[in-house]
Amino acid sequence: MHNTFELQDAKGNNHQYIVIPHGWDDGLDVVDALLDIGLGPVAELFYAQAMQSAKQTMPNGEASIDTTMMLKNFDRKEAVKSIRDGLKSSGGMRKIAPLILKNTHRDGEPLTGVQLMTVFPQNWGELRAAMLKIMEINGFFALLAG
Repeated sequence: MHNTFELQDAKGNNHQYIVIPHGWDDGLDVVDALLDIGLGPVAELFYAQAMQSAKQTMPNGEASIDTTMMLKNFDRKEAVKSIRDGLKSSGGMRKIAPLILKNTHRDGEPLTGVQLMTVFPQNWGELRAAMLKIMEINGFFALLAG
């Protein structure tokens, strides 16, 4: 099963992504890396709120997420510091980005090696958006939240 999405780069150009979901070994490598950087508790908070909001729907049938309640007891500053420290101590983006982007193609080219080094410098917003979408497609947030 392939998943596709489109993102804009820093110059406003659109790029087509194709994601082949991670297999068992690759998926566990990503989850281990995400746990190393401390994303488990953060994912749990957001996933729990999303699940709760799915139960409470508005009259038009759309899910409603109360971000005020979700963030009431969430220490954002401490969470960001903890994740940043965990990311640094676990090898940083140099380690995690290739793990997450594995099995992903951008405009028909696999995002490995040279492609990673040429596509994303000065285009970090697209990298961030791609990584989040790939993590969503693979269900990593749901697993981390468990």
